[in-house]
Amino acid sequence: MSGPPPPDMTPEFIAYSNGPMLLAQVAPIYAVAALVVLGRCYVRALIVKSFRWDDWTMVGCLVFATVCFVAYVTEVHLGVGKHVAVITSDKNRYKQLLKFRLVHMTTVSVGIVLVKISLFQCNPVAAAWDMELRPPPFGRGTAKCFTGDTFDKIGLFNGIVNISTDFFLALAPIPLIWKLQMPLRTRLSLVAVLSLGIFAAVAGIIRQLSSSQFTIPEPYIYDTYSIWNFIELDMGIIAASLPALKPLFSWCRDTAHQTGR
Repeated sequence: MSGPPPPDMTPEFIAYSNGPMLLAQVAPIYAVAALVVLGRCYVRALIVKSFRWDDWTMVGCLVFATVCFVAYVTEVHLGVGKHVAVITSDKNRYKQLLKFRLVHMTTVSVGIVLVKISLFQCNPVAAAWDMELRPPPFGRGTAKCFTGDTFDKIGLFNGIVNISTDFFLALAPIPLIWKLQMPLRTRLSLVAVLSLGIFAAVAGIIRQLSSSQFTIPEPYIYDTYSIWNFIELDMGIIAASLPALKPLFSWCRDTAHQTGR
C-alpha cells in the first residue's frame, strides 16, 4: 500500500515558516528567566553577600537554558516551523537540524534535573541525526533505535516523574512557611511566589499531552512539545529564583520612600 502523494513544492509551500512565531513564544520567557537569575546573583553577591551552592546550581540551570535557547534559534534557522517535506528535502541541512535538536532536548532535560532517554534513543547515538545509519525505509544502515511507540512510553514515564516532582517542590514548602512567625502578608507573598512552580507542572502536563506530535504529519510547524518544554524549564527557574529577590524589592521600596520624603 503506497503512502500519501508528495506535496506540491510550490514557492509558497517552500517559503512558508512559522519560525518567527515559535521564537516569539520562547524568547520572552527565556529573557525573564535570565533576568530573574541575574537579579538573584546580584542580590546574593552584593546585597546579602552570601553566594551559596544553591545559587551556583541556579546559574548552572540558566547555562543549560541558554544553550537550549541558542540551539532552538539555530533549529528555526535550519527549518523548524516549516513543512516536513521542505525540511527533509535537504538531507545535510536536516542532519544539522537533528544534531541541534539533540543538544536542545538534552540540555532542557538536564536543566530540569532529569536526563531524558532521548540522548540514548539510538545505538550508535549518531543515528539520532544521521538517517542513513538507520535501517530501511529511513536509511541503509543497521543502527538500532527505539520505535515511536517505545519512545512515547518512555517519555510518558519521564513526564509523570517530572510533573510529580514539580508539584511536590511547589507545594511541599507551603505548610512550613505557614507556620513561620511572620506577618500574614509576608507569608502569603512567599506562598504565592513558590506556587509559581505549579505553572511549571501545568506546562509539563500540556507538554506531555503534546508528545503525540511525534506521530502527526507536520510536527515542526507548531512544535508544541518543544515550546512547552521551554515553558516548563523557564518557569521552574523563575519560581525557584524569585524568593531570593526579596532583599532587592525591599531595597527598591526603601529607596523610593527616602526619595519621596
